[in-house]
Amino acid sequence: MKKCIWEFKNKIISDRQGLGLIELMIVLALLSITMAIAYTFYTFGLSTFSIGEKQVDVQQNARMAADFITRELRMAEKVVILDSHEDYEELEIEENMDDYLLYYIYLKDGSIYYERMSGPDERDIVENISGNIEFDLEFRKSEAQDNLIKFNLDAVNIETGRTYSLETEVMVLNLEEIEDQSDGSGSAVFYQIPAPPDPYIESIVLTPQVHGYEDSGTQEVDITVSTHNVPEGSTVSAEFRDLEGEDESSEVQEVDPISDYPVEDNYARFNVEVPKYLDYGDYFFRVSVVNESEDVEISQRRYYYIYPQIYNIEIEKKPGEPHFGTVTIGTGGVPEGTEADIILLEDPENEDSVVEFSYHSGGPKVNEDGDIIFEIKLENDEDYGKDLVLVVTIGKTTKNSEEFFLEIDPILEDLTVDPGSLDPVFDPYIQDYTVEVESETKNIDITPTLDDPDNTLEINGEDANSGEPVSIELVEDETVIGIKVIDEVENLSRTYTVTVKKGND
Repeated sequence: MKKCIWEFKNKIISDRQGLGLIELMIVLALLSITMAIAYTFYTFGLSTFSIGEKQVDVQQNARMAADFITRELRMAEKVVILDSHEDYEELEIEENMDDYLLYYIYLKDGSIYYERMSGPDERDIVENISGNIEFDLEFRKSEAQDNLIKFNLDAVNIETGRTYSLETEVMVLNLEEIEDQSDGSGSAVFYQIPAPPDPYIESIVLTPQVHGYEDSGTQEVDITVSTHNVPEGSTVSAEFRDLEGEDESSEVQEVDPISDYPVEDNYARFNVEVPKYLDYGDYFFRVSVVNESEDVEISQRRYYYIYPQIYNIEIEKKPGEPHFGTVTIGTGGVPEGTEADIILLEDPENEDSVVEFSYHSGGPKVNEDGDIIFEIKLENDEDYGKDLVLVVTIGKTTKNSEEFFLEIDPILEDLTVDPGSLDPVFDPYIQDYTVEVESETKNIDITPTLDDPDNTLEINGEDANSGEPVSIELVEDETVIGIKVIDEVENLSRTYTVTVKKGND
């Protein structure tokens, strides 16, 4: 028995076989083909990415150069096109060099350079990222307009040979005509711009610039000062003055002035607490920049206003309400309950051309949202349809609306019914009425009379005549009758409604 088991085990072991040589070669061949295909895709993608990246470099450098040239030339006061940068010695400069800054932009050895005459050495305005870009630049004068200069800019990647081209034109705003001393196109341009005073205060920004009157408290005002060519070690000071009178004689307000605040990199920012209880009026901050060692003392003022703001005035006809217009006035910095002075003028240049009106609802007072909302009714019908100006005054602040007009819808002079009577009693500006009649009533006569005989009438969509009765057949319970007055010239209309109800007797 043991012998049989031993022989069976030996047979199993002897039947185990590995890969043969042919099988191994087939596997290696397939693997090699797969890796070759994968590597081909990898190298293709890598190459494509590299080409794309280089092209982005080319485009970026070209656009940077074009933007720089455009900015420089747009505000120049003299522009001359030259064949090359070597021709600048032949230019005749008449203006005082102290009053102007003179520059060149030119192509040399495949790079674009920027240089100031009597200034620092030339510099590459792009300093391209890859270092493998060669430029070609060509300026020419436009034939269509004398102050228009065109330039073509080509950027070529030396490795790939790919080119990115730009064609741009610049309108020189401060110049009537561009000079052309080239043979039709050149690779250099000379230009000059006025030299700014040195040093000076570029800007003073107040935030906020305006505030409204209040009884107490203060408002913090941020002051941002930007300067030009101010030497290191300069300081800035500020004082707050009433605008009334000359600078020297105007009253200095009781605020804590800023003194000897350092100016760093031509920039300073600080704040001042301004009392809110100051009277309405115009004020200013005087900002001074001083550097005693450099004999620098410059100052500039920035206006500051304390008064209520009237932002906007809106006037519109109120739908369904004859003779009324809704006025909405947006304000700011005005305490709730403040009353505005409102007038209507037919001629804004003539204060005597006042148009009479009354407040239909609301009044000229500021509500909790800072708005003034009311309705007006013109006292005289002949004023409707005229161009009017609404003038709003709050404190010292006055604002006019744009010219507007309120339309008056056509009206009836009289309206009668038979049998029965109108409820309420007829009023030309009331449009809805009811009439009660006995249950056996079959018809009712409606007699409308026009206020303006040039207008026309319709009753239930049918033409009718002024002053003549129209018989209307009644239905069970109630009958609604519409009387429409039409002004065809002004394209306006008004509809009166009469609801006839039968009694339950």
